[in-house]
Amino acid sequence: MQRHIRRLLAARILLVKLIAMGYTVAITYIFLMPPSGAKAPFAHADKLVHILIFILFVVLWAMVIQDSKKPIDLTKTILILCAALIYGIIIEALQGLYIVGRQPDVLDVIANVTGSIIGLLCFRLLQNRILK
Repeated sequence: MQRHIRRLLAARILLVKLIAMGYTVAITYIFLMPPSGAKAPFAHADKLVHILIFILFVVLWAMVIQDSKKPIDLTKTILILCAALIYGIIIEALQGLYIVGRQPDVLDVIANVTGSIIGLLCFRLLQNRILK
């Protein structure tokens, strides 16, 4: 019975890793595409999109590195935030250097960090409810 449970947990962990990696590849591709020219429905709509993208980005990667028996500790929380910040800065730099029609935007990085913090808070709240 324990072997069966271990196999299921291993399969779940692998699935979460694959989803997190696939999501990261997909958003990287989207962020590095030339602009579509579509009009935003309201001013700074792209910032809301950045926030939502990074909420899911952080939740997925938090699921990858969590220990299923206890909440994510401060070290892992800082690691996730730093990784998300570095990823967001690299994306913005690449947009400015290599993508015609795109420019790096500090407000995008701020939106990314905001989404990352919200994502971690949501993950911690959900994780605390699940573990109780």
